[in-house]
Amino acid sequence: MQNSVIDEAAVKTEPVTEDQTNTQVGYRDTSNFEVPNVMATEAEQKALVEHEAQREQVIDGALDVLFEDIQKPDPQELETPATQEPRITSPESGFEVSQYVASTPEEIVEEPIPQQQEVVEQSVITEITPEPARPVPQQRYKATPSVGQRLLPTAILIGVILCASVSGVYASYYFFVLKDAPVVARVFSIPTFVEAQETKTIALPKSGPTLLTNIRTAVTTTQGVSHIYPTVTNNGQEEPAQTQEITDVLRTTAPAPLLRTVDQYMFGGIDGSAPYIVLHGNSFDALFAGMLQWEATITNDLAPLFNTAGFSEYSFKDIISSNKNMRVLSDGGGEDILIYTFTDQNTLMITTDRAKMDQLLQVAK
Repeated sequence: MQNSVIDEAAVKTEPVTEDQTNTQVGYRDTSNFEVPNVMATEAEQKALVEHEAQREQVIDGALDVLFEDIQKPDPQELETPATQEPRITSPESGFEVSQYVASTPEEIVEEPIPQQQEVVEQSVITEITPEPARPVPQQRYKATPSVGQRLLPTAILIGVILCASVSGVYASYYFFVLKDAPVVARVFSIPTFVEAQETKTIALPKSGPTLLTNIRTAVTTTQGVSHIYPTVTNNGQEEPAQTQEITDVLRTTAPAPLLRTVDQYMFGGIDGSAPYIVLHGNSFDALFAGMLQWEATITNDLAPLFNTAGFSEYSFKDIISSNKNMRVLSDGGGEDILIYTFTDQNTLMITTDRAKMDQLLQVAK
């Protein structure tokens, strides 16, 4: 803060006494305070107010400098003893003001206002080296099972329970019912279309030629009209072979409509020499049309039974015998080799000649 420069002519310098030295610098001395004239003119009052304002500015400036010097003393003042400061008396008001002035009374030197040192805070940036990241152990989760996987244990458990239940029921039924039950023989119905005097069985082989050969051999051991039927063994018990089983074994070249319409077979012999076959079907048209088509190969298919091999070059022809329409195959000399006829709309008989056919018709049912 700059000190006010006071005109030397207006300032009266007085020597400083010891009592005044002990007085605190910058405080008012009320001993020499002059009371202004109340009756002063308006110009004087205005000058007095201006002077009072200048005086207060000087006192405030001196106090500011004093407090700054007390807080931070000047090194030069510590080494050199300060000289007594003069008093400055204002001629208008007579007030005394303590003011630091130069050691030479003639000069008033303005002391530089100490500049406040700015404290600059320097931010210290400390570089922090991050610690290496620790590997986080990967958590392994089991895959969510599908609906099928979740239901599999339940299904297995239910299956085990059902098996155990069925086994328990069957064991109870066996021990309490079947174990002591009497054995009942199965009764089979053997299809017959003629009244046979003798019946024989043969095991159903796995080939057609073998089956026909075995039937012919069995015929030679019979007398009159015989009935020979193939059998199969199921669960240790012998029973007649089914129609489809015989058809599968024969494997003839007969047309498919004929084979589909046949529902029963019957094999046998007459007087131990002439074999015969009876076919029963559910359609006359299929039987008749099928036989007409089968005529071309029937001699080869049935050769093991009727001994007709080598006669395929001959043709069948229509005849009437015993009031029946018949189809007959004869050799070059006119001798019958094979003959067939219908006994009714669903029954067809095949044998070797007309005489044997007449004999079958007599015992036909």
